[in-house]
Amino acid sequence: MGNEYECDIKGTVSAENEEIYNAEAQKDYEEGEVKFRDHHSLREPSSSLTFKKSEIQIYPQRNSEFILQRKGNEFIARVGKDGSVGLSALRAIYTVNAIFMMGIILVFCLQLILFLFLGLTINMGLTSTGVSLDLGDFLGTLLSVPLFVFSLASLMALAAAFVGDSWNGHSFLNHATKLRGVAMEWISLAMFIVIPMLVAIIFLFGQNDEWWAYTILTWFCCVFALFSFFSIFVLFYEIAGTFELIRKFEHYTEIDYNTSIFDIAKYAILLRQIQRYSGRENITFSVDAHSYHSTRDGLNQESETAVRSKSMSLYSKFTTWEKLQKWGLVEKTVNVRQYSIDEVRDVAPFITSSSWSLEKLFCRSRNKMFIAVVNGKNALTPIQLRSSFLCNIMGNVLIILLLGAFLHWLALGIGASILFIILVAFLMGGPIYLTYKNYLMVKGDGKKKEDDENNEIIYDVRESYRVNKITPAVVWTIFALEIAILYIWPTIILFVIGNIPIASF
Repeated sequence: MGNEYECDIKGTVSAENEEIYNAEAQKDYEEGEVKFRDHHSLREPSSSLTFKKSEIQIYPQRNSEFILQRKGNEFIARVGKDGSVGLSALRAIYTVNAIFMMGIILVFCLQLILFLFLGLTINMGLTSTGVSLDLGDFLGTLLSVPLFVFSLASLMALAAAFVGDSWNGHSFLNHATKLRGVAMEWISLAMFIVIPMLVAIIFLFGQNDEWWAYTILTWFCCVFALFSFFSIFVLFYEIAGTFELIRKFEHYTEIDYNTSIFDIAKYAILLRQIQRYSGRENITFSVDAHSYHSTRDGLNQESETAVRSKSMSLYSKFTTWEKLQKWGLVEKTVNVRQYSIDEVRDVAPFITSSSWSLEKLFCRSRNKMFIAVVNGKNALTPIQLRSSFLCNIMGNVLIILLLGAFLHWLALGIGASILFIILVAFLMGGPIYLTYKNYLMVKGDGKKKEDDENNEIIYDVRESYRVNKITPAVVWTIFALEIAILYIWPTIILFVIGNIPIASF
């Protein structure tokens, strides 16, 4: 039994490597040898060993181990617990401390946004300060809102990730730094518990009545220092991963490891703008499990696919306007497959009758890819399909009514509440309709092959294709406008109107 730990930054192997791997796998199959290859999504590499004349593959998890034991031609899967109440309590202390620190950051972010909107009301002349409406100052302050909201939202996302990493035993910090294992555990213990406790002990022996204030201040400084350390490594690996992807991008053959950082950043901006502002077409289809595989250009033309629907956003339809091509703003291209993050990482979960959950499907992100098993012994049952659809409808209706009732409670009037409900219902109508169509698709596919002897599984697949791309001149024009309108102009305006603290931030 072999063990090969794979950590490919692309998330997928190239066609050449895939052919080599398939050939090796076929050879191992013919020789009766079984090899396990770790996927990059695993938190830790697996371990192979021999125990009681059996080959064992161990996959460590947070407080347990998933164990595959081979006995002859059979594999026995089991879970071994390696946690304890004390370990869970210690992790809970770490997590609670991180949540408190996250709460303090949240308060800081809300105050910053509050001061920003206070400046908006002053610039609009709605206060008693005697300041009249200045359209330039007002627009400058208003345009700074998206930048601040995005930046503070990113800060909160990092804080939330830090909370999760604290509960998981600082797995990211263990992998991101060279202080793996023992050293990182000691640093975490010192920052979360030892240093604050020593400060409390010292001030308690000194009969200081404000020992709790010094302890809390020390605790916050320690946890915030560790959070800053965590954030720096997250940003570093995101930037380094972007540069690595650009170096390996097949269409940029002139880039190698000797290319300067500025040239790589230029290509990264180019790719980002093309990805964001080019037209797209979304295709939904169903296909047999053994027929479907995603190719570099999209659908495998040899597979029997049934295209359910094709859709384009209003902006994408606008980019197909012929005059845009005549003016040199858009270049028409052959449909280019646009992969989602889940597809690149190859981590789409399977939804079966045993893994189905009403709350899981309702709370899932609509942008996340998943594979619903609609045929076979593990297929979703009709009652599960109906329950998911009805829960989605009921949840959206309750949210709309709750928001409308809250506005009515604020004494905005029944007319304003009803108008708001209609507006929100109109915005949610599209997702609800798509949910209904998906329900009919999955239900129909399940009935279509329920008598099939092979009991095939049917995949409902959604793929996105880029139908054109903006020209380099448009790329750099939009990028310059974004920097000027959303960063330079608001910063200058905030300094001019005297909002120095916000402008400096």
